[in-house]
Amino acid sequence: MHLIQFIDDKGNRAVGATEDGTTSTVTGVASVYAFAAEAAERGLSLREVVIEKGLGAAVDKNKIAAEGRLLAPVDHPDTAHLYVTGTGPTHLGSASTRDAMHKSNQEAAEAPLADSMKMFRMGLEGGKPAPGQVGVQPEWFYKGNGNIVAAPASRSPRRPSPGTQPRSPRSPASIMSARTARCSGSASRSATSSPTM
Repeated sequence: MHLIQFIDDKGNRAVGATEDGTTSTVTGVASVYAFAAEAAERGLSLREVVIEKGLGAAVDKNKIAAEGRLLAPVDHPDTAHLYVTGTGPTHLGSASTRDAMHKSNQEAAEAPLADSMKMFRMGLEGGKPAPGQVGVQPEWFYKGNGNIVAAPASRSPRRPSPGTQPRSPRSPASIMSARTARCSGSASRSATSSPTM
């Protein structure tokens, strides 16, 4: 079972539970955060609370997404209290890139591993200890607070700088046109040159 948040066809927030390919609204729930907080406070699993509250009408999750009514998986009434973080070795390529970033080519052959690569390797080697053994705490990283959370297929949230007026949203095409116009203003550029991004 997994949960989604969405705007229902009446314009209200709702939570849906998907199991065996069918998504149904969870009765009386408008927020995954509030729902999870209730489950934790009562010492119950999310599944137990879903069963207790009951399921309402089936909904078409794909239609909700296509109509732009799907919300972020979780949000918080006060965005400063939602941390966006990650943990664990996530990708071998990114670890190698991080390690190389800390060293020059000559140093790479002679120097010991950078701290980030040491932590990554420790996680790979000791991140899943055998029963009764002590493991290694995985690497942890912070990406931001709830201000950076966006619903699927929506524009990334952007806060204006203090003292400035928020800009109206622009389409990618209008942004590209503006950049192209700025770049083509130079006499040394041809009309067909691509803007530098």
